[in-house]
Amino acid sequence: MIKKRKNYRLSSSSKERKIQSQQNRVVRHKIENEVLAHLYSSNKPVTINELRKLAKKKKNDEINSAIENLLIKKYIRKNSRKEFLLLKTAPIYSGLLELNPKGFGFLIEPIPYREAPLLTKNSYISATHMNSALHGDKILIRLVRNRNNSRAEGQVIKILSRRNRTIAGFYTSDKRGNIVRPEDPRYPFLIKVASPPFKPHQGDAVLVRIKRDSQSATTISGEIIELLGNPDRIDVQMRLVIEKFSLPHSFSEGAIKEADSLSSTFPRTNNELIFGI
Repeated sequence: MIKKRKNYRLSSSSKERKIQSQQNRVVRHKIENEVLAHLYSSNKPVTINELRKLAKKKKNDEINSAIENLLIKKYIRKNSRKEFLLLKTAPIYSGLLELNPKGFGFLIEPIPYREAPLLTKNSYISATHMNSALHGDKILIRLVRNRNNSRAEGQVIKILSRRNRTIAGFYTSDKRGNIVRPEDPRYPFLIKVASPPFKPHQGDAVLVRIKRDSQSATTISGEIIELLGNPDRIDVQMRLVIEKFSLPHSFSEGAIKEADSLSSTFPRTNNELIFGI
């Protein structure tokens, strides 16, 4: 007697339900992050109506589901006036983002929110959990899980402050348009720029101001604000190092005037130089 093999393939309706469930989780998680970021910034109890205004494009049942999930996970609590606020022990952390050229990053020296547990290691952040944050940004994260090496994994829920966003890179023009490749590998993307008023040569080093509203993980937009020149030149290489590590290289008008007022010669007494401080 031949046994019939069972068909374990999902029906089209089952597949649709699975896809819909995944989409619902993504929406709920996004709302949760918006709620947490808002409560962190407001630092005071917030009404349900205020949270609904925050997520005005979302349905009430989606907002209610996200809030209920945060209550269960002990991120937030409801007070006697039915207002919501962060729990003192909510696993939320702030700090600087250090990005890896491969796209993932770490929250450096994480600062816990109020009475949240201390982290013994810098929190890992995958490329899909960056939420448009870039290297050097000050960010706020929530923990999503603990990895096998006891390193917590987080997700960016808010960019608290953005690093000065000028990036040095190398210019090229091809069928994709005018492209600048960042010199610092911790910026794992290409910058698409409009035609500059000055014409760089292929491979020239340039300084670009990027536009932070770009959402693509691989290509963002920007504009060339300065032509640095041939990267083989020593002065250009020095400038690339200055830009990479954000070293101070410009001085105020007052400092320049003070320097110009100094004498170019120094008096000698008993064959020794005298320096004034």
